[in-house]
Amino acid sequence: MSLLTRILKNSINKSPSVVYEFSGEPEAKERHPKWDLVKLYDKAEGSWVLQEIFRTIIQEVKRPGWDVQFKFKKKCNVCGEEYREEVDVCECGSHDFREPDRTQLVKARKLLEKPNSQRQSFGDILTSIIYNDLVADQWYLSTAYAPVKSLGVYMAKEIYVEDPRYISPVVDSRGRLGKNEWFCPICYPEVDSNTYDKMGKCPKCGVKMLQVSYVQTVGGDITNLFGTDQMVDGSTYKVLPYRFGNPRLVSLWEIVGAMNHMDAWYYDTFKDGQVANIINLPGYTPDQVSLVSRMIRERERQFDTVDPLRGRSRTEHRLKSLLLGSQAPITVTPIMPDLAAMQTMDYYRMGIQACAGVYGVQLIFISQEGQSGRSAATQIRIEVQNRTIEEIQRDKEEVITQQLFPIFKIEDVEFVFGELEKKDDLRNAQIRKIVSDTALTWTNAGFEVELDDDGELKVSGDNAKILERNSAPPQPGPFQPGGGTERPSGTSEAKPKESGSTGDVINGTTTERWPSGTRSPTE
Repeated sequence: MSLLTRILKNSINKSPSVVYEFSGEPEAKERHPKWDLVKLYDKAEGSWVLQEIFRTIIQEVKRPGWDVQFKFKKKCNVCGEEYREEVDVCECGSHDFREPDRTQLVKARKLLEKPNSQRQSFGDILTSIIYNDLVADQWYLSTAYAPVKSLGVYMAKEIYVEDPRYISPVVDSRGRLGKNEWFCPICYPEVDSNTYDKMGKCPKCGVKMLQVSYVQTVGGDITNLFGTDQMVDGSTYKVLPYRFGNPRLVSLWEIVGAMNHMDAWYYDTFKDGQVANIINLPGYTPDQVSLVSRMIRERERQFDTVDPLRGRSRTEHRLKSLLLGSQAPITVTPIMPDLAAMQTMDYYRMGIQACAGVYGVQLIFISQEGQSGRSAATQIRIEVQNRTIEEIQRDKEEVITQQLFPIFKIEDVEFVFGELEKKDDLRNAQIRKIVSDTALTWTNAGFEVELDDDGELKVSGDNAKILERNSAPPQPGPFQPGGGTERPSGTSEAKPKESGSTGDVINGTTTERWPSGTRSPTE
């Protein structure tokens, strides 16, 4: 055995390092992430900011489309090296190659066209796993098997999306999947809910049993089991050797919570009404104040509107005033907080920008000038950066190609997304703004302006000749080269000019020029 072979053998047999989070419990068991995924999903589903960001990212990731293609043109039958171009000799020296199996391409496309029997499209599956990836940075796809009784085996037939909130990998302290427990992938749990402590064939149907590697737990009860080849999992930002992802929402927990509370405060204020002023009526008894208050309320009810949706009266919610009686002079005390002084909108905008930055999108606030002269944000536009799209797509491509397809005996085909549009929307918008401003200026000057198919402005009309004349190159004048007139020669010898001004600096009235600006002569 050569030295290189011994090194490779030793490296393969070496056990992986202990995962710090699992070091206290070395045996294989269900593992759960550090974060409460149920609360993470509740937080994400209750935030309109995150939902808008998620919706935009999912649209942009799916927009280029997807397909399957061959991973190689030739593959060496000796070492397994794959080549995307035509070669005659492999790096190992072999001439024995094979081409990809075309039946696998047909099989992969059929799987994407009909992933399962529940009429779930592959686009729906992509939407779901991208959403789970954005919230929990973890997504799972399970495979359903069909038995081949004549052979006593089973084959993968369908794929389904699993909820990361209720799926737990079964690993030991070193992150290795599986424990000493086996189950039947065909019978469990409908026919046989038992598990066995030894590998072998199912006593009910006779197919080979699988080792327990993933567990679905709902309400503390185990509802399903999965083997290693029954589940694939992905994560865009997973930090190894930790088994779970790194949710972006964890870093935004307080900011999203604060914005949700601000939304609730506005909702309570304009739904039920809040006390805005305290009005003190001098010389009035509490009973008299109550009578005045009832008179005001009765007057307000006369202005109630009819809800067109429900067809019945609906009380308008207004800011309320609290009436008090005392011997002091009449006073009005405002108690509603000053939102401008609280800088609530500035914090709200900062929170939106923080969410956009963490999720790798660009936020554009479109504002307009109001009558008061202030600019109010009237629309928010979200642009997804190509790098963000490529990161999310790369994770899905790798997991589907390297983990999911081999379960279906598809090893010569890879899953790929379409090409992204390479464009700069911001730059294009700036160019359009410049063109439109130029067209408006020329139109106001009396020109006729048109925009051709290439986006170039064409100017016509009576003033077009003036424009052409003004834009023509200047003609040479008298005594200039090409002007047709020669400068007359002088009769006296030219002498250098001398200045009679002094070279001294007058204090207090001039400054000296220095490389970094002006400098006072007194410095």
